[in-house]
Amino acid sequence: MLSLIKRKNEASQAAADLEAVFRQACEQEIKNFKVFPENFFDNTYIVGFIAGVLEALIDLQCLKGNALWAMNSQKWPEKTKLNFQLNFIQNLDGYHTSLYHRSLLDEAISEKLHKLADFQDAKRYGFLYCALVYNLLPKNSDDENTKEQSETMKKARDMAQLSNNDYDVKTSLLCLTLWEHINKNWGENKLANVVAKAYNKVN
Repeated sequence: MLSLIKRKNEASQAAADLEAVFRQACEQEIKNFKVFPENFFDNTYIVGFIAGVLEALIDLQCLKGNALWAMNSQKWPEKTKLNFQLNFIQNLDGYHTSLYHRSLLDEAISEKLHKLADFQDAKRYGFLYCALVYNLLPKNSDDENTKEQSETMKKARDMAQLSNNDYDVKTSLLCLTLWEHINKNWGENKLANVVAKAYNKVN
């Protein structure tokens, strides 16, 4: 029972950390941001990023150095992993109805998601971000990346170097991936696109 409580606490803290990342991204890219956009947690890219972070937390044992980490994650049975994922998303999405949450409970939804390029790209970036946060980036990560992902990681390293330590690699990676996606869908770029489309219809 104690180990279950500890894992639940771990899931809650990890979810709070990712929520802070999402909030920072929205504050950077969405004018007058106060609350997440209505469809934020149903967006395929956001769901993929969440999935990637969770995969890294479990598969890379990111939290094993933490006193609350109750057991070796690689030995977790599927039910234990599922419970951790559910605890995580329930803390991240207060309504408990997000697309990621539904995908955990419905195999058909999960299968559809995994076929989408947007989901797979974001999942890899979420995994890479989480691995960077815990300094556990796999040595063979470049082998597992697509060409685009490898180029993005190179740009992130270059950006961090050129910024004179204003940005580290993980923040640079967020800037090139998550922040850019949020800007494109809900930020100033989205607004500009809507205005341009309306202008083109009139003219």
